[in-house]
Amino acid sequence: MIYQGSPEIMIMPPHNHDPLKRLLADRERRVEESIEILISQLSGGSIPYRVKAAEALGRAGDIRALPSLIRIAANDPEIGVRHVAVRSIGRLGDPGGVECLVSLLDDEDRWIRKEAARSLGEIGEPSSLPFLAALLGDPKDDVRAAAADALGRLGDQSAVDILCDAVRDHDPKVRTSARESLRELGRDDLSRTL
Repeated sequence: MIYQGSPEIMIMPPHNHDPLKRLLADRERRVEESIEILISQLSGGSIPYRVKAAEALGRAGDIRALPSLIRIAANDPEIGVRHVAVRSIGRLGDPGGVECLVSLLDDEDRWIRKEAARSLGEIGEPSSLPFLAALLGDPKDDVRAAAADALGRLGDQSAVDILCDAVRDHDPKVRTSARESLRELGRDDLSRTL
C-alpha cells in the first residue's frame, strides 16, 4: 500500500479477499477445535456426554481420535460408552484399531463382541479372519451372525469354507448372514446350494 504524504512505499502482505478460502479456513479451524473438545469429553463428564462424544468422533472420521476411542472401548466403566466407542473405531476404518477390536471379541458383554465383529468387518483387515472365524462358535446367535457378516466384508476367499460351515448353523440369522457373505465373496453358487 502507498500512504500519501510519506516518502516511503510500504509493501503490505496481500490480504486473502477470497471469501470461500476464508470460510474454508475458518471451518477447518473449528473442526480442529471440535475434535479436541470431543476427545477431552471422552474422559470426563456424564455418560450421555461421553456417548455423544464417541459417536461424533466416529462420524467425524478423524484418525486423531483413534487412541482415545481405543482407550475408552477397552476401559470405560459404562458399557454404553464402550459400545459406541467400538462402533466409532470401525467407522474410522483404520487398521490401527484392529488389535483392540480383536481383544474385544472375548469381552464378557455380548453387545461388545457383536459390535467388535461388525467394526472389524468395516475395517476389512484380513488379519482378523481367524478371530472372526473363532467367533462363529460364540454361544449368542446375534454375535455369530455379526461374525459371519464381517467375514464376508473382509473380501478374503479363504473365508469361503468357514462360511459354508456357518450356513449349517441352527440359527436362521447366522445362516442368512453366512449366505449373504458368500454372495459378497462372489460365491452365489454356494449360497444357494447349501
